[in-house]
Amino acid sequence: MGRGATDTKSRILEAAANLFSIHGYAATTMEDILTASGITKGAFYYYFKSKEALCLAVLEEAAGQYERFIESITETVEPKDRLKTFLEELAVRNASGRWIWCRLMVRLIGESESEGAKVVNRVQVFWQWFLDTSQVMMEQRRHSGKIQTESDTRIQTRMLLWLWMGLITAGNLPHAKVDPDVIPDLLMQAIQI
Repeated sequence: MGRGATDTKSRILEAAANLFSIHGYAATTMEDILTASGITKGAFYYYFKSKEALCLAVLEEAAGQYERFIESITETVEPKDRLKTFLEELAVRNASGRWIWCRLMVRLIGESESEGAKVVNRVQVFWQWFLDTSQVMMEQRRHSGKIQTESDTRIQTRMLLWLWMGLITAGNLPHAKVDPDVIPDLLMQAIQI
């Protein structure tokens, strides 16, 4: 694949990721994708056989972005501080408006019933991986004594992620902006209960 072909495919993926993160999978039309990426229908079908195939490629990119992000934290941050660092970095990235992966995954997790079976399955696989990875960070923080509670770690992790998803959703609503600098502390306080 030449440079022009790679650029075209990247443009399609970027446009679709942005549209899916704003409007969701079901509400984003092929015409929206073609217009946003500035390509023809023929060019689209050269790279992707369907909107579902495109969404799966976007999900693979999102999963890769999250995996690299979390890997960078696990390589550089002490286990007891990984959860807080993860939340702080996630808040900064999400607030930048350039890192759309939080908004994208929250949107797709929230509407997964209207997506194709393969997309639903991939979203569920991502969500399970995200829960498991977050739970490991939660357990590391608890073992260090930074979180003192008798709550079930699995439940506590889910509560934390549901709160995070709510903050992502609220942050996209007019007049409901949350200061990204306070999000990690709000979440850390919430899981202490």
